[in-house]
Amino acid sequence: MKRSKFPILYKMNGAKKKKNPTDDLLEIILDSETHAGDTDVTVSRVKEKPSEDEISDKTQVSRLHSLNPLKQDPLPSLKKPSGDSTLQVPKKNLVDVTVTHSSRPPLQVVSTQEGYKQPEKKSQLGGSTSSPARLSEDHADLRQAESLKMAQQTILRLEREVEKLVHENHELSSAATVFRNRVDELAGQLDRLERKLQDQSGIYTDEKNVLENQLASKKRQVGELEAKNKELESRIQVDLRQVRSRERELENRLEIAKLENVSLLRSKDELILDLKKRIEQMEGDQESYRMKAKDLLVKLDEKQDQIRRVMKALKLAVTMLEAEENTEGSDGKGSGDEDK
Repeated sequence: MKRSKFPILYKMNGAKKKKNPTDDLLEIILDSETHAGDTDVTVSRVKEKPSEDEISDKTQVSRLHSLNPLKQDPLPSLKKPSGDSTLQVPKKNLVDVTVTHSSRPPLQVVSTQEGYKQPEKKSQLGGSTSSPARLSEDHADLRQAESLKMAQQTILRLEREVEKLVHENHELSSAATVFRNRVDELAGQLDRLERKLQDQSGIYTDEKNVLENQLASKKRQVGELEAKNKELESRIQVDLRQVRSRERELENRLEIAKLENVSLLRSKDELILDLKKRIEQMEGDQESYRMKAKDLLVKLDEKQDQIRRVMKALKLAVTMLEAEENTEGSDGKGSGDEDK
């Protein structure tokens, strides 16, 4: 997976390694004014240390510098400290508050599960003090109590905010885990799609090259066919001119043939008429010839009868002559033999 494509994922991984705070900073300054000077309250950063199973939140609050130790009981919930006295706040063990002053013994407010301890008066061993000084100390104690009460409220509010932020942080961490898983899944899908795209782009490039080669060959073929088409068109034009001239010639010949045909038809008609006349004449002659032929046949029959009768008579005559010759020959032979 490339770094340039998923900057959000790398930012989240970096956030997991760098231990970012929940909302990064929670700073609250509590100011309290007294006769001796100003009290500075600083709430340190709340840092979130994420682990695999849970996230622990710790808030550290710096020391509160107060003026004078309490000498009276301004509130029933506060106890006057002596030396390094401690006021305990009923809270979860998440915030430690320490109240100090440069020239006075420090006052510490430590969060525990117990309630406030009422401050007790401690008699001073060093003699009595004047009433104006006591009044100023009482006012200072009241202001300090008010500031402590405000600090307690602020701490409670901060604890609620911290719990809320911890809950939100858990939700955000779970959402970030889901988001990272989703981003990894999408990154895998993107890699697969990129590989598929590369393969398809290679295939498409090859197909494009093949199609370009085919297109070039088709263009060459088209050019050759266009040249042949032009040549054929020129030939066709020449042939058309020849055909037209031949057509005109044939038309002329056809006209001549038509005229000749008309003349021939006329002559044929005349010939046919003549022939018809001749046929009619010949038919008339044929009838006469038939009659003559019948007469001739009759005469021929008669002649043939005559010829047959003549032939018979001739045959008889011949036979008779032969018989006479034979008789004469036999007589001559007999007389000759006798002469010998």
